[in-house]
Amino acid sequence: MFWKRFLSISALILLIGLSACNLPRATGTVATNPPGSAPLNTQVAQMVTETMVAQTAQANNAASTQAVVPTDTPQGDFTVTYASVQTCPHNFGIKFQITNTGSIPWESNQVSATNHTSNVTKTAQYDNFPDYNSADCNLTSSVPNLAPEANGTTSVFGFGANPVSRTFTATIKVCSQDGLAGVCLSKTIDFTP
Repeated sequence: MFWKRFLSISALILLIGLSACNLPRATGTVATNPPGSAPLNTQVAQMVTETMVAQTAQANNAASTQAVVPTDTPQGDFTVTYASVQTCPHNFGIKFQITNTGSIPWESNQVSATNHTSNVTKTAQYDNFPDYNSADCNLTSSVPNLAPEANGTTSVFGFGANPVSRTFTATIKVCSQDGLAGVCLSKTIDFTP
């Protein structure tokens, strides 16, 4: 593109210079413009300008017709629901079901649940999505991360009183890296086991 413009401008300068000199013809007469026409150097300048405008229009048209491909930004999202009460040997726990409904894999989570009847809050943090047995609170399995559309569980323990029929609020936070780092998202739910 640069060279085309450079050559067009160089040709313009050369032609204007030649027409301004009014070089003699081989017959010994001086070149003149036809009667009623613009001076030769004005005609040449107009031709070069029209050529440059056409080239610029072509270049702009070519640039505007290139396909623009949008890039999707990964979006994180999830749903959470109360799953069950867990009866442990010396306390109670609460299990939650998490479903990854976004496009970011979740690596870690934190659950904080408040029993509004006894005003007790318990918090747990995991670098996986553990599944504890509801009957004895033993770990039965663990999912290292929740890929998009995957399901997993998380739990919080330490409630001294049986949570059944008590009102709770829980906040579940999921993050794209271990240690609650990276992209994080929180959801709060109210429930009564």
